[in-house]
Amino acid sequence: MNKEISLVKSFLKEYADIVSNDCCNDWSFPDDWTQSEKERFVKQYHAWNGDPEEFNPNRLNLPNFAVASFLAFRIGNEKPSEYSIKVKNNREIKESWILNYMTKEQQEDFIKTSENNAAPYVVKFSGSSGIGESVKIFGKNNTFLADITDYDSW
Repeated sequence: MNKEISLVKSFLKEYADIVSNDCCNDWSFPDDWTQSEKERFVKQYHAWNGDPEEFNPNRLNLPNFAVASFLAFRIGNEKPSEYSIKVKNNREIKESWILNYMTKEQQEDFIKTSENNAAPYVVKFSGSSGIGESVKIFGKNNTFLADITDYDSW
């Protein structure tokens, strides 16, 4: 990583620490962001933050310190359009939070895959949000289990 990228990452981390002490830390997406771009960014944030169950497509608000911390992580990341979610057990597959990350057909395919394979799972998302996003399931020891990409939407 070059020194400029390292400097920006350091600055963003420090900024995140400073603004996390604000009593009001509202932040809004720029006007030129589409709904799908906003959803993808917030999905990626929650996956990175370890709380994917917090994603709600009707609540796309993030605090300013969270955005700064996430951007500090993303800068210089080799695969910024990829993120993954860990699913600990088969019961979690049917919980509502994961439905926000998958289409109904993908959810059904995930349930079918889980019937023949033991948990835990890692669901990897890559590509752009919506059209062209691939979804793959991996099991123990990073063993590939299934590709549940909705190719009909491409």
